[in-house]
Amino acid sequence: MTYTNAEKMIKNAPLTDLADDLGQILNRLGNPEKRVGIIKIYGTSGKSSVCTLLSSVLSAAGYKVGRLTTPFVHSIPDSICIYEKPIPIDCFTKSADEVYKAVCDIKKSREDGKVFAPSNHSLLFATAFSAFADAGCDYALIEIPNDNVSHTVFNSPIISVICSTDSEESAKSICTRLDRNSKEIVSALQCREVYKIVSDKCAEINVRLTLPLKNSFLHMRSSIKRTEFTYNGRVYLNGCGAYYQTDNMLTVIEATEALRRCGIKIAGTDICSAVLYEGIPLRFEIISIMPTIIVDRANTKERRKALIESLKKLEIHVPTTPTVICDEDRTGISDEFIAADYPAEVFEISIKEMKKHLREILPKLDEESTLIILGSSEYCEATTKLIREILM
Repeated sequence: MTYTNAEKMIKNAPLTDLADDLGQILNRLGNPEKRVGIIKIYGTSGKSSVCTLLSSVLSAAGYKVGRLTTPFVHSIPDSICIYEKPIPIDCFTKSADEVYKAVCDIKKSREDGKVFAPSNHSLLFATAFSAFADAGCDYALIEIPNDNVSHTVFNSPIISVICSTDSEESAKSICTRLDRNSKEIVSALQCREVYKIVSDKCAEINVRLTLPLKNSFLHMRSSIKRTEFTYNGRVYLNGCGAYYQTDNMLTVIEATEALRRCGIKIAGTDICSAVLYEGIPLRFEIISIMPTIIVDRANTKERRKALIESLKKLEIHVPTTPTVICDEDRTGISDEFIAADYPAEVFEISIKEMKKHLREILPKLDEESTLIILGSSEYCEATTKLIREILM
């Protein structure tokens, strides 16, 4: 199977999601999921950040870690990471080919006459776990897409983590999919109504629930490169200057403690501190100072609001009229900045046209200027690469 065919197999698959389909594929593959310790990440926002940080904690502790982020944005292999790096193309193609053959075998062996057409998520999960098992991963962290049910075949996670949840409906949806066999459930700080839903569910399935202790947190200061805070009396430096990442950081700290309680050896708190210090790519990532250039995958109104609030907390001079480059909705984004007393100059530029416009914009920036890049992961990655090439 070629790489192109492997991606098409997953991307062109049906959206209908059935847990039994994934179970049959994994069984044909020899149940690779049973050779890897699984950690599930749920939530409305913050899943990718928590998943990235927590996998980095385990990697820093010496474990071989696989990570699956969903939904895939532009390249499926970029969504499957092994040892903190995107899966090599040949490994992805090999695993996808194994899944393809398993699906063909199932179709040939069916006697009930029913069509076997597994969803894209079933194929993605199967490909990822085939790769994780082949690579000898000790643990796998998987983001659970909203309303996805195929993941329920992974019914014995070490822990489940619930990131920020924006509504009672989302919380109820997540709770219908929580596993009785999870050793512990860690939740980000939630509003009172969401907390009650999650707490009641944990009591129903008799699983310990852990949340960050709000009274144990103290924000100290934010700079363009770091946010400093204390939690349970210990000082942490967050390598991301964005205040909005604090809830995710606290969730990772508590999840790390939960993993220790489950018998996973993570020495002291220094490992967690070191990982937090590194920050998260494309999450308030600083790619230049003087001029200040910030890249943030703030591709929703809520994320942009959090970004603007983080700018206000910075202990440096941030121009009240920053330059913003985005991939869509120039007028709407401009209105959001104006409403927050940041009348930004907003440019809506496609990736195709980006190089030409950057060569015009960058020379006009002085040491006091701030340039902000907003958009999808693909957009931010491409723009960041171009900016670094031009600045060099």
